[in-house]
Amino acid sequence: MTHVIFVSGESSPTVMQSPKNWQQIIWREWRNCNDAEYAEKLFNLIAGEPIDRWAIVPLVILGAFPTTLVSWFMALIFFWQMPFVTRLGLGLIIGGLVGGGSAYLFGRVLKAKGATWSHWLNGFVFDARLIDKNIPKFSENRIAFLRPRLTVAFALGSLVNIGQVLPGFDGQPITIFGYVWFLFIVGMILGQVFSLKSLFHFSYDCLVGFFFSQLVTYTVGTVFINFIPTYAIALFASGFLVGGISGSGLGRKVGAITILFWALLFRILIALLGFFVTPSLGWLSGFIMLGVAQGLTRMWPIYNHRVSFEAIYPHRYWMLWWAKRPYVTEVAAVLRHHATGMTWQLTMDQLYMELQKLRSPTVLIGYLRSDDWMGRFIAPHVLVRLGSEPVEALLELANKPNHLLNKTARWILASISHDTTTRLGDRADQLLCVDCLTYCDTYTEYVGKKSLTYHGCRTCGQSWEFILCTARHVIAVFDETWHEPYQENEGTVRVNYIARNQLFDFDTVAIHRASDEVIERFAVRVGNDTDPVRQPRYKQMTCSIAPHCQLSKNTVRVLERTFGEVVRGEVL
Repeated sequence: MTHVIFVSGESSPTVMQSPKNWQQIIWREWRNCNDAEYAEKLFNLIAGEPIDRWAIVPLVILGAFPTTLVSWFMALIFFWQMPFVTRLGLGLIIGGLVGGGSAYLFGRVLKAKGATWSHWLNGFVFDARLIDKNIPKFSENRIAFLRPRLTVAFALGSLVNIGQVLPGFDGQPITIFGYVWFLFIVGMILGQVFSLKSLFHFSYDCLVGFFFSQLVTYTVGTVFINFIPTYAIALFASGFLVGGISGSGLGRKVGAITILFWALLFRILIALLGFFVTPSLGWLSGFIMLGVAQGLTRMWPIYNHRVSFEAIYPHRYWMLWWAKRPYVTEVAAVLRHHATGMTWQLTMDQLYMELQKLRSPTVLIGYLRSDDWMGRFIAPHVLVRLGSEPVEALLELANKPNHLLNKTARWILASISHDTTTRLGDRADQLLCVDCLTYCDTYTEYVGKKSLTYHGCRTCGQSWEFILCTARHVIAVFDETWHEPYQENEGTVRVNYIARNQLFDFDTVAIHRASDEVIERFAVRVGNDTDPVRQPRYKQMTCSIAPHCQLSKNTVRVLERTFGEVVRGEVL
């Protein structure tokens, strides 16, 4: 039984299964490709898909980073008498954990609601038309206008109010939030003067939130402190109040019990670190985090307007700037399972046809310059399918920094290296090319200072169809009664030289039945073989002749001059 490794089309392990992170692969390809037409097709494919868990990460970063800086700055001003480590802890805990935690909960709610990438991107696009649609108008719906501001107000106002009445805070939160009022007013003025609607609405919403916090939370908190004897009980009551009045959305999904859990977690952190003026700040952090998350959920775009490709693509370099372009085979695996619609169906059908034709590397590199996006898309996939065959031509482009196709050539070379190493690397020395019957070889090339390792047939360069020869023992068999081209048994491959009539990588010769003419022609070819791997090995080989094979003495002498040892006896 001959074991042929046929890695092509549906059989390829690189495209057989869809990667779990397929959405990230599409976004990385969209971000790093320099083909706007192709990128638009990718964007239309992914924009309507529900976000995955990685969409929460940017929200956490955007929530944690600015609040950490602001908290550390305020700690520097108002708690200057405290040690540096304490001030740093104040910034990290109150700013980083509260801001990041709020954004994390907000992201979880977005994902649970099935928000799409288009929905997610709408929250980051500073487009005046989108912002106008997003912000509820007081004249249109007073409840929709007030609800998110009230929710945030209860959370932020809790800190202002309780901070004023608790002796441990010494009234400092009131002073801090006085400065914040000033900053928001400045933000509104700058937004109006420079027509920055995003800044104006952000400052306006926060200002309104603080206004309601003064009217509502200040009063409620004061009542709690006056009628409840201890700080802890007062803060517990405030937590239940925040959870209860949240109403729909996050309030119902999270609830007061979960709010208390997060508050308890922060309380434990505060106690362990011992950074702050009063441990009660830990409870406040938990309440504020839930309130801010609720407000974000309510104020995030809820309309079905689809963000345009033109609004996003010019700014793609700010997105996923740390992530390199996915390999060609990764993109192929994703598109094979997730590409939908007539455009992609036609494209994938055309790709399948081209993979059967396997045009020359010169023609395919010409496709990379095509005016048709489909040709530019297909060419890299077929070049990777060719294995090591197009490497020399691609290296020429990759080593020209100013060439138009320089980055594309580097990407294709890296994909060839990754694909051949993944599939063949651990057993490359046991693989025989089905066409040439020469062993798969390992090569290392340099693109600038970066080395690339890849594998392919030593003769033709292909890297997809091989015979598995685990024993690394190939026998050249001469038998006029045998009609199979080759046969594998327990890791040893027997090749019918008479049927093949070409040289290949073999270790021994077994002559059963053959004419003098066939054997002498074979010996002449061996003597003239210029293959640098095979040529030195002939003098160490054994040639076995079966007892019933009647070769002339002259033919035997030719074999003795060609190979290291010629013996008569039983042959394999």
